[in-house]
Amino acid sequence: MPCPAGSYCELGSDGPRQCPINTYRDLVDGKNITGCFPCPAGYWCNISGIAGVRGYECPLGYYCLEGQAPVTCPAGRLRNRVGAKNSTDCSPCHERYYCPDGVANIDGIPCSSTKYCPKGSALERLCPGGYYCPAMTGNPPRCPGEYSDLGPVVSKAFS
Repeated sequence: MPCPAGSYCELGSDGPRQCPINTYRDLVDGKNITGCFPCPAGYWCNISGIAGVRGYECPLGYYCLEGQAPVTCPAGRLRNRVGAKNSTDCSPCHERYYCPDGVANIDGIPCSSTKYCPKGSALERLCPGGYYCPAMTGNPPRCPGEYSDLGPVVSKAFS
């Protein structure tokens, strides 16, 4: 009887052994653990005994290198589709949102009022003086009217 896919059968063993986590085997008759293949980039073989990688795409918010567990997208970046193969498959966080480090960023977190978040923000930024930052501000607009460090500028009327 052939050794089943997802497993290997060492000579003299009492039965098939499942290929370990982060590997798979889509062929029958594996002879030893070296017959288990590293899970390809873009996939996460998160259980033992996988016979094929279809259905094991790298999850949202992560990228998966060959034969490794998922890694969160870098700070300021997100991934809203499965199957990222490396960090460059993660897109910059959308304007008006921020994508902190160590979080599976799928859509980003909406920027708070008094803060602003340009495209690719890892953190919210405090609204600078002379600018207006309601909730979900990407690039803050200047406050209406004129302003200087000494306070509002009063225009002189012409006669």
